[in-house]
Amino acid sequence: MATDYETLLARMLGNTTSGVAKGEGTFTYDALAPVALEVAQAYEEIERIKRVRAGSAEDASEEEVDMIAAEQGVTRKPSVKSEGNVRINGPSGTAITAGATVSTQSGTVFDIQGTGATIPVSGVLSLNVIARIAGTSGNVPAGSITQCSIPGVTVTNLEETRGGADVESKEALLARAIEKRDQPAVSGNPAQYKQLAKTVPGIADARVFRAWAGGGTVKVVLISAEKRTPGASAVAAADALIQSMATVNAVVTVVGVSEVLIDVSAKLILANGGTLAEAIPQVKDATASYLKDLAYDETVVRMNRIGEAILSADSVSDYEYGTLMINGTTGNLQLQQDQVPVMGAINLTI
Repeated sequence: MATDYETLLARMLGNTTSGVAKGEGTFTYDALAPVALEVAQAYEEIERIKRVRAGSAEDASEEEVDMIAAEQGVTRKPSVKSEGNVRINGPSGTAITAGATVSTQSGTVFDIQGTGATIPVSGVLSLNVIARIAGTSGNVPAGSITQCSIPGVTVTNLEETRGGADVESKEALLARAIEKRDQPAVSGNPAQYKQLAKTVPGIADARVFRAWAGGGTVKVVLISAEKRTPGASAVAAADALIQSMATVNAVVTVVGVSEVLIDVSAKLILANGGTLAEAIPQVKDATASYLKDLAYDETVVRMNRIGEAILSADSVSDYEYGTLMINGTTGNLQLQQDQVPVMGAINLTI
């Protein structure tokens, strides 16, 4: 039954006493039109609420999502600080003082863990660091931490920092609430392990593999919102929570998803006015976006999709046939169920 304003007004006018003037501008029309409008808006609101209840975060406000989640005992996850490791070079005996920090050139600050340590005779000391501010802003690339508050030392991070997560979005929160409502978790079933893992800040999703190493074994593979392996603290927290709830005879292993670096090489044909220096970051960004969308949804890195990413670059007209390679091969790359692709090296020539 149609519930739009025009249809409702027409029905209401049709239900009035015959012989009464009903045209636009008449008393009857002017009396019924506002009512029809209000009823139509009420119907629209009912349909919106139905969509929200079905899982449409686009139609929901933040407060509505919080209320729906609360009905299922689900609360919004807070932001998480990024973690990493830095290598400090300096004179032997230099102390790592309380409150010492390292930072990137752009000002992302990390607190050094291990206060009281001193640089050994080798002149090199590796220490863990935690971002001062929680959120994805703390996930910085390898080599970007270059400043240290301790005089006379140099610092770098050989690997990217990871695990930083923003406050859970309404989309993710609503999805968790709907999942808990529609997929009841009972003792030891995959839904229980998955839902427990996703309550941990920094964990966006999980896959559960039964009997992965024989009868009674369960493997829970965790992934972050960035489609990467989560930070060590988040993995440890998920492991502790799941182990505390696991059934007596279950042997549960909880790990972060395994990352597979995807190296791409090709010989490009540049567009008019394009340069290789412009093309490289464009191709890298497009390829990384494809790989991120692929993670946990598909297990095949497709050659034609990498080719599409290359051709999407404004500075690229084409690439030479037979030169496109993924991890040194000219075919699709098959991943395992517990693996995700991550942008690796990119080698583009002209």
